[in-house]
Amino acid sequence: MKKLAILSIVLLTTSCAVSEQNASEQGTPATVETQNNSEQNSEESPSQPSQTDNSEVTNETPVPPSTEAQPSENDATSEETADPDGAPVGEQSEDTAEPADTSPPSAETVNSYIDFLQVEPEVTSGYDRDLFRHWVDADGDGCHAREETLIAESVGPVSVTGDCDIQGTWFSAFDGETTTNSSNFDVDHMVPLKEAWDSGANSWDSSTRERFANDLGSPHSLIAVSRGSNRSKGAKDPAEWMPPRQSYTCEYIFTWTLVKIRWSLSADPAEINALRNLGGDCLVADMNFSPAVSEAEIIAGDPPEPAPEPQPTPSADGELDPRFSSCRAAKEEGYGPYVDGVDPEYDWYRDGDSDGTVCE
Repeated sequence: MKKLAILSIVLLTTSCAVSEQNASEQGTPATVETQNNSEQNSEESPSQPSQTDNSEVTNETPVPPSTEAQPSENDATSEETADPDGAPVGEQSEDTAEPADTSPPSAETVNSYIDFLQVEPEVTSGYDRDLFRHWVDADGDGCHAREETLIAESVGPVSVTGDCDIQGTWFSAFDGETTTNSSNFDVDHMVPLKEAWDSGANSWDSSTRERFANDLGSPHSLIAVSRGSNRSKGAKDPAEWMPPRQSYTCEYIFTWTLVKIRWSLSADPAEINALRNLGGDCLVADMNFSPAVSEAEIIAGDPPEPAPEPQPTPSADGELDPRFSSCRAAKEEGYGPYVDGVDPEYDWYRDGDSDGTVCE
């Protein structure tokens, strides 16, 4: 009896093994039936994602090469599943694969430039504006550095006639003021001449100081701004003054830093702190130096008629110097300089740097 029972168990075990082998060869394992049932249930209940859905998400967001994906128990057969093009899940066929843009967005900040500045205390004596010769016509085209800057920075159509007589439209990045009269604007040294002297220019020769004062080689060294904002700034650094137009803060800090790097000028500790605190975290990729047309309020139509030239008042002896077409011509003949309020001849010429003296 015991022998018959044992024999029955052996036959039953063998029969089960044979059934599982046949089922495997026919491709209908019990797990496949379970998966099919799961997929059918997921179609009836959309809120429950199926295993196939998980596989597709994995295909769109591949695991980085340095990390091995650990399949879950329910994902045991996902490696054997193929997409419609015949490529296994997690891979792309050569016909449909497209290169992925893996380049991260630029995260370069102004701090990475501030790091180049040498931190040193400022020199506090010896400055004289006359040590920086400006404005000069380095290329001999009849327009000096101030006028060249106005030509380059007009936000509207610009015309140049006669003795570099410029008509255009200018927008002051410092305070948002707009003008069509260039005499209302100053051309400012982004890093003031005195600041440059205090930060290293005191050791330069006169030729280097002249090149700094007339630097047209960089779009950042000279900037056309409203006369009021330029007077407010004076010789102050960012620790002492910032443009009232706050939308220009990042560009101002970045530009100041670039000019100092270009000319190997140092920065004092307070200045460094101001640069970092006010604009160090600004993204370089977000910089915008061009005002919008609506912001600049460009005036359409013909440029305004120039104001009539004032008639000079004769001096006490009744004699005035000859009236030349430009200060250059006057100086070549040995005339000048002329001081505002003292010499009637002052009104004949343009005071490019608005210092009250022409034909210097």
